[in-house]
Amino acid sequence: MRWDATRRGVFATRISSRNPARLNTTAAVNVCLQCHSQGQLLNNPINGKYYDWPVGFEVGKDLDRFWKLEEHKLGEQSFTHFADGTARKNRMQGNDFVPSAMYTHGIACTAVMMYTEQRTTLNC
Repeated sequence: MRWDATRRGVFATRISSRNPARLNTTAAVNVCLQCHSQGQLLNNPINGKYYDWPVGFEVGKDLDRFWKLEEHKLGEQSFTHFADGTARKNRMQGNDFVPSAMYTHGIACTAVMMYTEQRTTLNC
């Protein structure tokens, strides 16, 4: 159950029956984080295999029960982060967003994406 937010627009193509814009902030962000974050599966390995995504997570469930975001110490560069705390790898938007002031004040990443998409469309 993934949400297709590719070039056709954030909510243009519905793959699942759950629209993140209709969920509470945490649940909506979890929809994005399942793909757009770097972390570790809490119950790795599963049957001797290691996974790099939150196996078992479904929209509406608490992602924290399946997935732990990669930790970072400010000032240290790692495989996943630059020393200033920004993501060093692809698909880590969630790692940058969760500690942001926007998320801590209840703004979902879907709201940010809709605003950005609208500005791009209007050439602002």
